[in-house]
Amino acid sequence: MPISHAIQQQVISGSMMAEEFSSHHLAQLSCSQIKPKIPNHFGSNQQVFLGVFLIYLILLDLFLTNAGINYWGVEAEGNNLLKSLMLRFGSEKALLYVKGTSLILAIFLIYLAKSHHLIQKMIGLICLLHLLVAVIPWIYLLYYI
Repeated sequence: MPISHAIQQQVISGSMMAEEFSSHHLAQLSCSQIKPKIPNHFGSNQQVFLGVFLIYLILLDLFLTNAGINYWGVEAEGNNLLKSLMLRFGSEKALLYVKGTSLILAIFLIYLAKSHHLIQKMIGLICLLHLLVAVIPWIYLLYYI
């Protein structure tokens, strides 16, 4: 039985108090036997990537939409709800409000994805849709027409 396991058993069984677990016992443990548990507050690498990518897409859409509206006018906006908000409140205010709300909702979804695997898949789908429906059309309008 490894030394670390024997010491753990003594602490658990009560034959050794946790306070008695001295530096002498630590010296007997090899580095390969000590595996610290580091809490993962961000989730898996895929969750982190999808979350950062979604936030990046929302910000990119904000800048591309602003550039497109400044160049082509409000009529170039394909989203009728956003277009009506732009006509009513002004393009900058409407964009900041709508994209700010999108960022808050994205952060909330990213937080929920840590505990719900299905939401992680939804974030991936939202990224794909955002790329296809918002980012690529603006890039096409701004740089290829």
